[in-house]
Amino acid sequence: MTHTASYRLRFLDHVHPLPNGSQIMVGRGANCHVRLDGDLVSRTHASIQVENDYVVLHDLGSMNGTFVNDRRVDGPRSLNDGDKIRIAFFSLVFEQRVPSNSATPTLQLIFCIGCQAALTADTRFCVHCGTEVIPQLRNVGCEQCGKAVSPESNSCACCGYSLAG
Repeated sequence: MTHTASYRLRFLDHVHPLPNGSQIMVGRGANCHVRLDGDLVSRTHASIQVENDYVVLHDLGSMNGTFVNDRRVDGPRSLNDGDKIRIAFFSLVFEQRVPSNSATPTLQLIFCIGCQAALTADTRFCVHCGTEVIPQLRNVGCEQCGKAVSPESNSCACCGYSLAG
C-alpha cells in the first residue's frame, strides 16, 4: 500500500490545503487561491505546483520577489517541510505530512454528538454529558487538524485532508 503525503500552507491561523495535481496561485488578485492584501504583493505573485509528491514554488515575475528561508527565488524552487515562504511582509510556512507505515496501533478518538467531548472509540455513554454514543452517529477526529468529521466523509471540511485510508 502506497501512502501519499499531504501538503498545506499555514498563514497565521489559516491553513490552505495543497491537493495533488493542483496549481495554487498566490497574490493580491481576486483570482488567487491564497490572497495576500498588500501594496508590495503582485496581483499574481507566485504559484505552487503540486504533482506526484513534488511541490515547486515559482515566482511569477513579481517586482519585490519571493523568498524561501530568506533566499530569493530566481527559478523553480522545490519546497520541503518547514520551509518559510516570504512575500512582502507576509510569512507562510509549507508543511508536509507523510502517513506513517508503523504497525503500532493508534488510539482512535470519537466525538460525542451531544457535547463534542473527545472519547475513546469503545465508549458507549459520554462521561461528560451522558449522551449515548450510537455507532452510526459517531464523529471521528481528522488526523490532520483534529476537528470532528463524519465517518462517511471522504475529506475533512475544515482542512481538506483526505480521510480515505
